Amino acid sequence: MALNNSWLPKVLALVAAIVLWIFVMNEQNPLAERVVSLPIAVESLDSDQQIVMNSIPNVQVKIRAPRLQLAEFSDNDLKAMVDVNGQVAGTHMIPIQITTPRGIEIVEMSSSSLEIILDDLITRQVPVRVQVEGTLHADFQIQEIQASPVSVTITGPASEQEFAKEVLASISVNGAVDSISAEAVPTLAGGGELSSHWRISPSKVAVSATIMKKESRDVAVELQTSGSLPEGLRIADIRIEPAEVNLRGSSTSLSRIDKVRTEPINLNEIRTNGEWVKGLELPAEVVGEPQKVKIVIQIESVRAGN
Repeated sequence: MALNNSWLPKVLALVAAIVLWIFVMNEQNPLAERVVSLPIAVESLDSDQQIVMNSIPNVQVKIRAPRLQLAEFSDNDLKAMVDVNGQVAGTHMIPIQITTPRGIEIVEMSSSSLEIILDDLITRQVPVRVQVEGTLHADFQIQEIQASPVSVTITGPASEQEFAKEVLASISVNGAVDSISAEAVPTLAGGGELSSHWRISPSKVAVSATIMKKESRDVAVELQTSGSLPEGLRIADIRIEPAEVNLRGSSTSLSRIDKVRTEPINLNEIRTNGEWVKGLELPAEVVGEPQKVKIVIQIESVRAGN
């Protein structure tokens, strides 16, 4: 009995020491909290799938730990991820998993799951269309534009394939007086947001513009008509002002033009003398000056027997 009594003070002293240690530690190193913003990694994504989202939001995580441990804590010590293993194309809510070091407690999360949009990847060949930017000097024109290669390989989500039909490669000709070439980064014609979902190979293409000085030539203007005058009427006189226009373009384009036709006048609608202003029908690569002409038509009655 005396032996048991001799150990009692020692046990009580040990308990008191433990309680005192806990009290001191809590006073000197109390629990503290901090909010951490974590990027969310996507794990186990199949090679033939793609995430169709412009960005993945961060998750806000409130953590708790002893103050001293929290002071030495780095945000990089926490990891947030979602596992999409086995998920098919479509929209899914995937639980967010947080990996924490020992001693760190997760108190609260801004969201427990992440909406992920998955799509199947497709690969296709599409043409390259050269987009001309800027304005040439008035005396020059573009004879030809080219891209090399003429088509590229694009890889992206199947749900957007309807909009991914061609890529654009830009070349600036502003003020150019000679042929130019450049290297361009092709982008999908559907726009910037669409391009962010697709990979384009090659990532750069060569573009060129053949620029030639315009030549000029005066040619006669010919009236173009449709229909016919009402019975009993005929055209007495036609006058076109000016009777000739000056055309500017490449020598090749101008050599194919010996006269210029006006936009048609519908004779069915004419009953009396009149004036009309009509444009000229010209190839896209040819410029006419003036661009419109005045047409004066005089009508007379047809006498019986004439």
